[in-house]
Amino acid sequence: MFYPKIYSFAKRLIQDQEEAKDVTQKIFIRIWVNREKFLDVQDYDSYIFILSKYTILNHIKGKKKIPDRNPPGDIRDSRSPEDKVEMLDIRKKVDSIVGKMPKQRRLIFRMSRILGLKNEEIARELGLSKKTVENHINLALKEIRKELSK
Repeated sequence: MFYPKIYSFAKRLIQDQEEAKDVTQKIFIRIWVNREKFLDVQDYDSYIFILSKYTILNHIKGKKKIPDRNPPGDIRDSRSPEDKVEMLDIRKKVDSIVGKMPKQRRLIFRMSRILGLKNEEIARELGLSKKTVENHINLALKEIRKELSK
């Protein structure tokens, strides 16, 4: 049931059909090996999606060295420790807000903001219209802004 979506997702990110098949198989092996944990999962789509994302990203990371974007001697992080703590706190609040959203909105928001997929890609992947995807993202952002302003 999940294979076509995961394979399509992997193929789009890896851009190699055979590697995408291998990674998709690894994802299902991980699910099988950890099947006891899987029984406690309430949102299978999100669980499989996140597991797939990290498995695919680890595969890509292992295949090629990502070039360092900052030249040597460049100041990498000028934020103060207080700024970092505040940013972590905000990220946790946002994660909590997103976790309480309806299943489809949560999935669309994560695909957009965590994976960086375009609205057209999300719509195609989930079999929705682009306008529906845009509406879900707008509603999610509105909800996040509202909760953070409290």
